[in-house]
Amino acid sequence: FHDVGSRPPICAANRYVSARTCAKQADLQPHSPKQAYAMLFIGVDGGGTKTHAVAISPPPSSTAAADGDDGDDAALRYELVASAKTGACNHNSVGEEMAKKNLIDAILAVTNQGEALRNGQVGRIVLGLAGVDREQDKVMVARWLADTVPASVSVDVHNDAIPALASGTLGKLHGIVTICGTGMICFGVKRVGDKNGGDSHLETARCGGWGALTDKASGYWIGLTVLARVWASYDGTGDKTSLESAVVERHLKLANTEDLIPWTYDDLSWSRIASLAPLAFAEAAAGDAVALAILEEAAQTLSGHIRTVARKLGFVSHEKQGKQEEEEESKTTPATTTTTSSAPTKEDDDEEEEFVVVFTGGVWNGGDGWMGKRVGEILKTTVPNAKCSYPAVDPAIGSALLAMNH
Repeated sequence: FHDVGSRPPICAANRYVSARTCAKQADLQPHSPKQAYAMLFIGVDGGGTKTHAVAISPPPSSTAAADGDDGDDAALRYELVASAKTGACNHNSVGEEMAKKNLIDAILAVTNQGEALRNGQVGRIVLGLAGVDREQDKVMVARWLADTVPASVSVDVHNDAIPALASGTLGKLHGIVTICGTGMICFGVKRVGDKNGGDSHLETARCGGWGALTDKASGYWIGLTVLARVWASYDGTGDKTSLESAVVERHLKLANTEDLIPWTYDDLSWSRIASLAPLAFAEAAAGDAVALAILEEAAQTLSGHIRTVARKLGFVSHEKQGKQEEEEESKTTPATTTTTSSAPTKEDDDEEEEFVVVFTGGVWNGGDGWMGKRVGEILKTTVPNAKCSYPAVDPAIGSALLAMNH
C-alpha cells in the first residue's frame, strides 16, 4: 500500500516558481536542466514501501526580487532539479543492508551519481526516514552515508514525520501530522514563545510509530485484519464477508481459500501484507459491513491519536477535551452514518488556537479519501480547532525545503 501523500510538484526546467504554484503543476514532465546550479539541497522521504529523493535549487535573488516575493513566500521558491525513487529504507522491515542500499542509491540518483556531492554543490541534506526514532538509529544512518556524503555536507536525520509535517505546512513546523501508509505515526510540533523567531523553542509529542506490527490503523494493520476476517468468514466464526472472494479470487487469483496459507507465510514483509488494505476500501464502498467495520475502527484509532497528541502539546485543554469526548461517547452513531454535532460556542473556542493536522500516506487516499473524511467528521466534535489538510507538496520536497531554509 504505497506511501503516497500527493504527487510531487514537477517544475519545468529553468523556471522558478513558488511551492504553492509548483504544487499545481504536477502533470508537467521533468526536463534535464540545461544550466549549472550554484547550490543544491537534497530532501529524502523514506518509508516502508519506497524511498523518494529530490534535489532542489533556490532561484537567484534577482529572480525572486523581480517577482516581488518577500517573507515566507520567497523562502518557498525553488526549482525541482532531480527526483528519484528506490525501494524501502525502513531498516526494521527490509533489514539494514537493503535499507542502506536504497537510501544511497536514491541520493546518488539525484546528485548525478555523487558528482554534485564531490564538487561541493550540495548545501545540506535532510532525511526523513521511517524507523529512525532513537539516537542510535541516527548514528546508524550516519555510518551508512560515511563513504558517500563528504563530511563537509551537513546531514539532518529525522523520523519521517518531520518532513511530512513540513509538506503540509510548507516548511513551518507547527501542527500535527498523521502518516498512515504501510506504517503509522501521529507526530506533533508546537512552537512555544516568540513565533517570530525570537526567544522560542519547539515542543514535540507523538503517538504510534513503534513499528507496523503494533501500530493499529496502519496499512499493515488493515491488511492483516482483512486476512483475519477472511479466515473468520471461511471458518464460520465471524460474519460472511465479500473480502473472502475479493482477496482469494480476484486479487490473488488463488484456487481456494486455504491457498492463503502458503501465500501468507512465504513472505511476511510488511508491504506485502499492507497490499491487501485497498481491498477493505473497495469492499466497504460496495456495501460490505465487515470491511466498513475495519475502516471505522481504524478511523476511531487515528482520531484518538490526534486528540492525544493535541492534548500533550496544549492545542486543546485536558478539561475541554474530556467534555468533548464525553459528548461524543454519549451518541450512538452507527458506522454507516455521518456524525453531526452542534458548533462549539464562543466560550468553548476562546482559548483554543487553530492548528493544522496534515494527513499523508496511502491509507488517507483509499476509497476516494474515505479515511480523511471520516476522521475529519470525528475531529469536528472532539477537536474542533483542528484544521485538517493534505500535503501541498510531496514529503521529499518538504525535506528539501527544510534543507534550503535551514
